[in-house]
Amino acid sequence: MAKYLYEVSLTRGRSNPKYELFFRNVTNLNAKQPDFGGINNVCIVSHHMDAVTVQMLCSEGLRQNRNDVTVTEITKESLDSPSGHHRLFLDLIENYFLPYDDYPNVK
Repeated sequence: MAKYLYEVSLTRGRSNPKYELFFRNVTNLNAKQPDFGGINNVCIVSHHMDAVTVQMLCSEGLRQNRNDVTVTEITKESLDSPSGHHRLFLDLIENYFLPYDDYPNVK
């Protein structure tokens, strides 16, 4: 089954009062940190569902703060864009995600 890669971010990161819930939710989805600093405010999630469903899963229990969680799909175009910030995740995506699953929007 094909999967999709998503960048999931939380506004204000660890300063957000609901950070613990966010961290637990993304950890349950096997999120990976984009660098060696851990999951502060951004992580990468691999999932077979659409972005709306992933946003719902990552913001479970946040009630009033659901809009603090944003989910952006990572695609071939966003990785190749010279001005895109998804290029920062290229090493993680190529070495961790691509060898083990099928991501049609990235290849």
